[in-house]
Amino acid sequence: MLSLTKNRAPSARERRLEAENRDLRAQLKALTERLAGLQTANERMYAADYDATGGPRFDPEQPFGAEPKRTLGTLWLKGSTS
Repeated sequence: MLSLTKNRAPSARERRLEAENRDLRAQLKALTERLAGLQTANERMYAADYDATGGPRFDPEQPFGAEPKRTLGTLWLKGSTS
């Protein structure tokens, strides 16, 4: 209870706050359980993808990426003629 005195009944405001607190705790519990389930599903999918592909790695055919489509030091501007 929120009241500080022993023999006093909780006020209407205190009862509303206690009810809100219970609702928020229930919502927190539900969201925490949902997050745990989603995290487990995500880890399972990652493990399945890792097993299927051998995990993330660099492309040996293109180890340093592609050449830029513009001259270095210049900016591409929409509608430009160059």
